[in-house]
Amino acid sequence: MLHKEKLDIVLRGLYKYKFDGKYYSIIKIIEEQELAYGSNEPRHLAKRIYDDGYAKMISTKDKTSVCITSRGVEYCERDSYSFPGNSIVNIYNIHSTNTNFNTGSGVQNVISQSQSEIIKEIKEELNFLKEVDKTLIKEISECLDEIEEKISSNRKVSPFLFKGLLSVTADFATLFPLVQKLHDKYFL
Repeated sequence: MLHKEKLDIVLRGLYKYKFDGKYYSIIKIIEEQELAYGSNEPRHLAKRIYDDGYAKMISTKDKTSVCITSRGVEYCERDSYSFPGNSIVNIYNIHSTNTNFNTGSGVQNVISQSQSEIIKEIKEELNFLKEVDKTLIKEISECLDEIEEKISSNRKVSPFLFKGLLSVTADFATLFPLVQKLHDKYFL
């Protein structure tokens, strides 16, 4: 994972504690977000968001703690290190609000009906596109298959996958709103 993605995810983790005024261990924030990290990486991440003015920092020899600033809150609500101009809050909201649960042998995330219907609608719309490169249509379809498979198998869908799909479909008046709707159902 890229460093700037980790910066976004750490800020997103801090954002949920906005305005409580408390300092949180950077390692705790990183582990809550299920990020892998190297030995010095937590301190580097904390230092970067501190230098950028998005967090206050307290550091000892053994521990670094951070507290999101109001500037950090504003940044999360309007921008991102990885996707400038896009809100960290929306991009990295990993859990869908349309999640169903099956309590058989444990809790399992199942693709919501509305997400499945949107994917089906996008695929149907692909069939109506004329004069479009068949390779592009195939790539969009494969991307949709990957998103659907990841959601239904309870795996995180990379924001980059959605960003690519949004980018590729931006010029299609019938596809883009559907892809945007799918993105919003998953990330919001």
